[in-house]
Amino acid sequence: MFNKTIKINLIILATLFLFSGCDSILKEKKINDEQGIFEFTVPALWMSGEKLNDQAQINLSNTLKNAYIILIAENKMDFADMDLSTHSEITLSTIENNLTNAKISDKTEFTINGYDAIQYQVEGMVNNLNAVYIHRTVETNKYFNQILAWSLKSKFESLKPEIIKIIDSFLEKDDIRTDS
Repeated sequence: MFNKTIKINLIILATLFLFSGCDSILKEKKINDEQGIFEFTVPALWMSGEKLNDQAQINLSNTLKNAYIILIAENKMDFADMDLSTHSEITLSTIENNLTNAKISDKTEFTINGYDAIQYQVEGMVNNLNAVYIHRTVETNKYFNQILAWSLKSKFESLKPEIIKIIDSFLEKDDIRTDS
Protein backbone atom coordinates (compact mmCIF):
# COMPACT_ATOMS: atom_id res chain seq x y z
CA MET A 1 0.00 0.00 0.00
CA PHE A 2 2.80 2.43 0.93
CA ASN A 3 4.66 1.75 -2.36
CA LYS A 4 1.45 2.31 -4.33
CA THR A 5 0.96 5.71 -2.64
CA ILE A 6 4.55 6.72 -3.46
CA LYS A 7 4.09 5.69 -7.09
CA ILE A 8 0.84 7.67 -7.38
CA ASN A 9 2.48 10.75 -5.81
CA LEU A 10 5.43 10.47 -8.19
CA ILE A 11 3.08 10.23 -11.17
CA ILE A 12 1.17 13.30 -9.96
CA LEU A 13 4.41 15.24 -9.42
CA ALA A 14 5.75 14.24 -12.84
CA THR A 15 2.48 15.29 -14.49
CA LEU A 16 2.49 18.63 -12.68
CA PHE A 17 6.10 19.18 -13.69
CA LEU A 18 5.35 18.40 -17.31
CA PHE A 19 2.38 20.73 -17.50
CA SER A 20 3.66 23.56 -15.34
CA GLY A 21 7.30 23.26 -16.27
CA CYS A 22 6.95 23.14 -20.04
CA ASP A 23 6.80 26.92 -20.39
CA SER A 24 10.00 27.42 -18.42
CA ILE A 25 11.76 24.62 -20.28
CA LEU A 26 10.82 26.12 -23.66
CA LYS A 27 11.67 29.72 -22.79
CA GLU A 28 14.87 31.25 -24.03
CA LYS A 29 17.27 33.27 -21.92
CA LYS A 30 20.13 35.65 -22.60
CA ILE A 31 23.61 34.81 -21.38
CA ASN A 32 26.30 37.49 -21.19
CA ASP A 33 30.00 37.49 -20.40
CA GLU A 34 31.13 38.90 -17.04
CA GLN A 35 31.64 42.41 -18.48
CA GLY A 36 28.27 42.41 -20.24
CA ILE A 37 29.82 43.02 -23.65
CA PHE A 38 28.81 39.81 -25.45
CA GLU A 39 25.50 37.99 -25.51
CA PHE A 40 23.90 34.78 -26.75
CA THR A 41 20.23 33.80 -26.60
CA VAL A 42 19.89 30.15 -25.59
CA PRO A 43 17.15 27.65 -24.76
CA ALA A 44 16.45 27.30 -21.04
CA LEU A 45 18.33 24.01 -20.67
CA TRP A 46 21.62 25.56 -21.80
CA MET A 47 23.86 26.71 -18.96
CA SER A 48 26.91 28.90 -18.58
CA GLY A 49 29.61 28.68 -15.99
CA GLU A 50 31.40 25.39 -16.54
CA LYS A 51 34.88 26.42 -17.70
CA LEU A 52 35.31 24.69 -21.06
CA ASN A 53 38.19 26.92 -22.14
CA ASP A 54 40.33 29.22 -19.97
CA GLN A 55 40.43 31.91 -22.69
CA ALA A 56 36.68 31.93 -23.33
CA GLN A 57 34.55 34.91 -22.36
CA ILE A 58 31.43 32.73 -22.54
CA ASN A 59 31.19 28.96 -21.97
CA LEU A 60 27.83 27.38 -22.80
CA SER A 61 26.78 23.78 -22.35
CA ASN A 62 23.84 21.47 -22.54
CA THR A 63 25.26 18.39 -20.83
CA LEU A 64 22.03 16.44 -21.36
CA LYS A 65 22.64 16.69 -25.11
CA ASN A 66 26.47 16.71 -25.00
CA ALA A 67 26.55 20.05 -26.81
CA TYR A 68 28.96 22.90 -26.08
CA ILE A 69 29.71 26.43 -27.32
CA ILE A 70 32.48 28.84 -26.39
CA LEU A 71 33.25 32.43 -27.34
CA ILE A 72 36.83 33.67 -27.46
CA ALA A 73 36.96 37.41 -28.20
CA GLU A 74 40.28 39.02 -29.08
CA ASN A 75 40.65 42.78 -29.15
CA LYS A 76 41.58 43.95 -32.65
CA MET A 77 43.95 46.57 -31.18
CA ASP A 78 46.25 43.73 -30.09
CA PHE A 79 47.01 42.75 -33.69
CA ALA A 80 49.37 44.64 -35.97
CA ASP A 81 48.03 43.35 -39.27
CA MET A 82 45.02 41.06 -39.11
CA ASP A 83 41.82 40.67 -41.08
CA LEU A 84 38.83 38.39 -40.66
CA SER A 85 40.03 35.77 -43.11
CA THR A 86 43.50 35.51 -41.58
CA HIS A 87 42.15 35.31 -38.04
CA SER A 88 39.73 32.59 -39.08
CA GLU A 89 42.49 30.57 -40.78
CA ILE A 90 44.81 30.83 -37.76
CA THR A 91 42.19 29.78 -35.22
CA LEU A 92 40.91 27.02 -37.52
CA SER A 93 44.43 25.58 -37.86
CA THR A 94 44.68 25.39 -34.06
CA ILE A 95 41.56 23.22 -33.99
CA GLU A 96 42.76 21.12 -36.90
CA ASN A 97 46.10 20.46 -35.17
CA ASN A 98 44.32 19.18 -32.06
CA LEU A 99 42.21 16.65 -33.95
CA THR A 100 43.04 13.28 -35.46
CA ASN A 101 41.81 12.74 -39.04
CA ALA A 102 40.39 16.26 -39.29
CA LYS A 103 38.06 16.96 -42.22
CA ILE A 104 37.23 20.60 -42.88
CA SER A 105 34.29 21.82 -44.97
CA ASP A 106 34.54 24.59 -47.53
CA LYS A 107 34.58 28.12 -46.15
CA THR A 108 31.23 29.89 -45.91
CA GLU A 109 31.27 33.69 -45.82
CA PHE A 110 28.19 35.67 -44.82
CA THR A 111 26.83 38.54 -42.73
CA ILE A 112 24.93 37.85 -39.52
CA ASN A 113 23.41 40.59 -37.34
CA GLY A 114 25.35 43.12 -39.40
CA TYR A 115 28.72 41.43 -38.78
CA ASP A 116 30.96 39.79 -41.37
CA ALA A 117 31.55 36.13 -40.56
CA ILE A 118 33.38 33.05 -41.83
CA GLN A 119 32.31 29.56 -40.89
CA TYR A 120 33.67 26.04 -41.26
CA GLN A 121 32.39 22.66 -40.14
CA VAL A 122 35.14 20.37 -38.84
CA GLU A 123 35.00 16.66 -38.11
CA GLY A 124 37.68 14.75 -36.29
CA MET A 125 38.64 12.63 -33.34
CA VAL A 126 39.68 13.99 -29.95
CA ASN A 127 40.34 11.85 -26.86
CA ASN A 128 39.20 8.80 -28.86
CA LEU A 129 35.76 10.39 -29.53
CA ASN A 130 34.40 11.38 -32.93
CA ALA A 131 33.22 14.98 -32.77
CA VAL A 132 31.86 17.62 -35.11
CA TYR A 133 32.59 21.32 -34.67
CA ILE A 134 31.22 24.55 -36.04
CA HIS A 135 34.01 27.13 -36.17
CA ARG A 136 32.74 30.64 -36.83
CA THR A 137 34.80 33.81 -36.77
CA VAL A 138 32.84 37.05 -36.49
CA GLU A 139 34.42 40.49 -36.90
CA THR A 140 32.85 43.29 -34.90
CA ASN A 141 34.08 46.85 -34.57
CA LYS A 142 36.44 46.06 -31.68
CA TYR A 143 36.94 42.27 -31.69
CA PHE A 144 37.67 39.15 -33.65
CA ASN A 145 35.25 36.66 -32.13
CA GLN A 146 35.87 32.95 -32.42
CA ILE A 147 32.72 30.95 -31.73
CA LEU A 148 33.34 27.23 -31.42
CA ALA A 149 30.50 24.75 -30.99
CA TRP A 150 30.78 20.98 -30.81
CA SER A 151 29.07 17.73 -30.06
CA LEU A 152 29.52 14.02 -30.61
CA LYS A 153 29.28 12.99 -34.25
CA SER A 154 26.29 10.71 -33.57
CA LYS A 155 24.29 13.63 -32.11
CA PHE A 156 25.50 16.54 -34.21
CA GLU A 157 23.05 16.53 -37.12
CA SER A 158 20.02 16.52 -34.83
CA LEU A 159 21.56 19.32 -32.70
CA LYS A 160 22.87 21.44 -35.57
CA PRO A 161 19.73 23.63 -36.01
CA GLU A 162 19.71 24.47 -32.29
CA ILE A 163 23.46 25.14 -32.26
CA ILE A 164 23.27 27.38 -35.34
CA LYS A 165 20.33 29.31 -33.83
CA ILE A 166 22.39 29.99 -30.69
CA ILE A 167 25.47 31.00 -32.68
CA ASP A 168 23.34 33.26 -34.91
CA SER A 169 22.09 35.09 -31.80
CA PHE A 170 25.60 36.38 -30.97
CA LEU A 171 25.79 40.10 -30.24
CA GLU A 172 28.48 42.48 -29.13
CA LYS A 173 26.28 44.81 -27.11
CA ASP A 174 28.65 47.80 -27.46
CA ASP A 175 28.45 47.45 -31.26
CA ILE A 176 24.85 46.51 -32.06
CA ARG A 177 24.12 47.03 -35.72
CA THR A 178 20.76 47.21 -37.40
CA ASP A 179 21.81 46.42 -40.99
CA SER A 180 21.51 42.64 -41.26
